[in-house]
Amino acid sequence: MIYIPIYIKNYILGASLYEKKQRNLKIGIFLILTIIILLLIIFIPSAKSLLIFIGILYIVFLTLLIQYHPKSYISFYKKNIINNLIKNYDDSFNYMPNIGISPSLYKNAEFEQYFDRFTSEDSISGKFQNKFPFTMAEVKTENETKDSKGHSTYTTIFKGLFIHITLEKNIPSKIHIRKNSLLKNKFSIFNFKINKLDRIEMDSPDFEKIYDIYSDNNIITMQLFTASQMQMILDFKKKYKIYPEFTIKNNSLYMRFSSSKAFFEPRPFKKLLDYNCLNEEYKFITSIMNICNLIINNISNTADEL
Repeated sequence: MIYIPIYIKNYILGASLYEKKQRNLKIGIFLILTIIILLLIIFIPSAKSLLIFIGILYIVFLTLLIQYHPKSYISFYKKNIINNLIKNYDDSFNYMPNIGISPSLYKNAEFEQYFDRFTSEDSISGKFQNKFPFTMAEVKTENETKDSKGHSTYTTIFKGLFIHITLEKNIPSKIHIRKNSLLKNKFSIFNFKINKLDRIEMDSPDFEKIYDIYSDNNIITMQLFTASQMQMILDFKKKYKIYPEFTIKNNSLYMRFSSSKAFFEPRPFKKLLDYNCLNEEYKFITSIMNICNLIINNISNTADEL
């Protein structure tokens, strides 16, 4: 159970009124569509032969109608509900749903250097432990391909959350932790060789099955990524089916969490203030923040010893 302040800030009334407005609009569309179909069947005899086809289209349309959330609905959810959910974790954090990060910041993390289209939104910024500035945002990168007629098609490379944390001290090592992938490794190995990074054998066989770790200093890498830290990452992956990836260089820690889901948006068939959904969102945010804080602490302790 979590304490969510939105329940005592009159957002129940605001959300209920907003949902009622959206529900009435959808009911109106449903009634108009139903009347039109009935009139077609009654006054146009040939329409009866297409009854099954019309019925299928009718069901598909209703399903899309129920799931559809207009921009104003999503905006209300983000500004009035997600914002308070984040504030509940830390009141100093700032959530800006229409602001993202720059492509240059994302490229600095060296997850991938080449993409044709970059979009970002849902920025969260603040300071971990009141002294480590961070920026988190949803990111999507895409490659463009063109056919013989010049028509463009975009393929998603990455979609998920990206985090940049500024550390107090420089780390005299560069570390890349990437999800295992045969295709990715063919390109990554070349990139890592250019950056003079070697593959590091970690003490966790389970971690090794999922991740490739590259670094220019194996001692520092093992000091930073302890057994408890690797286990937390594995537990997060098991629970959310999301693979965190990391880059550490200079005084920066970069992380990304790949997921096809849309973060911080209302779910289909659920109310705005559905407690279970909000609880899941809060736990997901808390899990990410816990990983961030654990890595920050390990880096700070290791940096003091170097």
